[in-house]
Amino acid sequence: MSDCDLVYPFPGKSQSLFLIVEELDFAVTTRTALDAIDALRSAWEPLSAEAILFALDGDDSETASVVDIARPHRLLIKKSIDTGIVVESMMIDPVVAVEDDLSRCAIDIWLANALRDVITGDGQHGEWSQLRFDASRARVGSRDWRQGSAAVHLEHEVGTVVVPIERTSSGAWLSGPREPASDQPPVGVRITNQTGRLTLRVTRHYGYWTDPREPAAQHLDEVIDRLRELGWENDS
Repeated sequence: MSDCDLVYPFPGKSQSLFLIVEELDFAVTTRTALDAIDALRSAWEPLSAEAILFALDGDDSETASVVDIARPHRLLIKKSIDTGIVVESMMIDPVVAVEDDLSRCAIDIWLANALRDVITGDGQHGEWSQLRFDASRARVGSRDWRQGSAAVHLEHEVGTVVVPIERTSSGAWLSGPREPASDQPPVGVRITNQTGRLTLRVTRHYGYWTDPREPAAQHLDEVIDRLRELGWENDS
């Protein structure tokens, strides 16, 4: 067992980036957010997605009024995931959908449908304030990482987290969250939207992503550097 075989103490080790979407167009804002998710995919993939939605009456953001909607919370889950992965929603009573894969296209269609569902009258439009990806898998190294091992055992403050190693042509991956760290996936991602100001928060929970000597941390750092090249800046 190495010093990285652990779950970082809750709430994890986070870093935030922000980007101002100059064009005040909600479709552009959404596209920019999903572009960031796509940029992360070589190091990280979502297994669930949550959207916190609201509706506005009127097109002018300065004068539009917020509409009280009955079901503002949506949860999308990948159909085929390990039964040991815990998928919990942030808010109670979500509207749940299931897709075979959480690709860019699947998330885009799911979100568009959800935004249409919150509209209750003419002159209204739906928007989102937060997208969360709390169940995920993340690339921990090359395909032969920990060759000969089927799983890793991570130290946690209330027990041991056993995480199977998934080996694919793109490398070795770990997925979660798993008991007893039921709210800590390997890497969590969240995007908030405040009138075109997007904030991307990446939280590292497993030790392989918090130690800069580890290939998992190095790869994720490279991906985040590419986001900076796309215009994202460190959020102080």
